[in-house]
Amino acid sequence: MQKIEGRGFSNLREWRRNFGSGGAGRKAFRLIAGGSDCGLRYGCNKRAIETVDYDVFGEGDLLPSCGSNHSRSMQEDITFDLKERGTVFGKNGFGRA
Repeated sequence: MQKIEGRGFSNLREWRRNFGSGGAGRKAFRLIAGGSDCGLRYGCNKRAIETVDYDVFGEGDLLPSCGSNHSRSMQEDITFDLKERGTVFGKNGFGRA
């Protein structure tokens, strides 16, 4: 619970509702609740508050992000890197399927 204090959520259950109910949502929640730093390649080092979810070869992957600006940058980088293959994006375990 210490990792999420000060983020505007009064309790863990309230915060958990921001993540999907399936396996990807559980994985995303654990990643963020565990105190991960933003995964932007350029070294942001801020605490992550959401995930950028994407699929490659049908395998889901999650990147921790500090917010919408860095999430957009990550999606642009992934789209560029996977332009031959393509991908589908989601957020916090929602929207990839």
